[in-house]
Amino acid sequence: MLQSTGSAKIEPSFLQASSFNGHEANLKVTYDKAEEMVVVVKEYNKGQEGKSGPIKVNPANIDHFVVITPESAVAGQPFKLKIEAYDRFKNIIKNYNLTGTEVLLTPSGKGNITPSIISPAEFKDGVAVVEVVYDRAESFSISATPLRRERVEKVKIEEIKAPPDERPLPESKKEIMKEIRKEPPPPEEVKKEVLKDIKKEPPVEMVIKEDKVVKKETKRLEPRPPKDIGTSKLTSINNVAIIESKDKAMLVITTSHLDGDVSIKEEIVSKSGSQWLELRINPASINTNRSFRFKSRFIRDVVLEEDRAVQNGAVISLQLIPQKVLFDVAKVKNSIVVTVSKP
Repeated sequence: MLQSTGSAKIEPSFLQASSFNGHEANLKVTYDKAEEMVVVVKEYNKGQEGKSGPIKVNPANIDHFVVITPESAVAGQPFKLKIEAYDRFKNIIKNYNLTGTEVLLTPSGKGNITPSIISPAEFKDGVAVVEVVYDRAESFSISATPLRRERVEKVKIEEIKAPPDERPLPESKKEIMKEIRKEPPPPEEVKKEVLKDIKKEPPVEMVIKEDKVVKKETKRLEPRPPKDIGTSKLTSINNVAIIESKDKAMLVITTSHLDGDVSIKEEIVSKSGSQWLELRINPASINTNRSFRFKSRFIRDVVLEEDRAVQNGAVISLQLIPQKVLFDVAKVKNSIVVTVSKP
């Protein structure tokens, strides 16, 4: 018979004599309580007994969180949350600050919660007490889920080794770049040339890229009515937040949804002597501030604007500080998570 000095049972709790090979028997047992205990072995219906040394049983991997909230709060004012980490055997994971990952907070309402990602360093003995802000006056609940190391949808990992102007251009941009003058003319000459072209030639479209002027003849286009794609397919960009550790930064872009109709395309571009990571999201609308500035070693400015190349699109530009980094763009539930790290 196998017994424990703890509060749970050992399984299996009975061993047949036929399991012994000579004077030894080897078997695997399970114990579902995280605590220190001693295994006691007794001969059935007899007085022989033996004990093991103390065994420390650690909790299993994270299974769920319990979020404790106040009964009421004020929109835009901070209030406290209590988050407890448990494994599937209802053991509190006291070392979650060492073994856990970031925790994503998701409200059930239509508002935004800030911060939406909690660092595992906030946990002490398996419990984190944090202050958050909710920006909408309504009844809602908060769920907490771990940001697992394996991404839900991995888009791309790319190492930036050279400035973008040293990379081969896409075919669609080569023709435009051929027309860029080697030396830009003085502003007055550009103005005269433009006025001359307006009088004698069809309308022209002026494209300015990297402080150089490109003149491209185009036909006059009639304005197109906006395409009605339905509000259910149009994702709303609601918030931008950042969490940073010693060797990486995670930018979290909160949206209303990220189903199969929403596409994300990324591209490295050069602006004003800096490298920028551009995320083109379609179909999407912007429902938050148009610019953010972070005190980060990896990302400085984040600019949100409408995508003029397509209808119902948005462009999010991230200014990258290091010249050589690794970046990862992934969908995690209703958030776009951009991870920037050292190579």
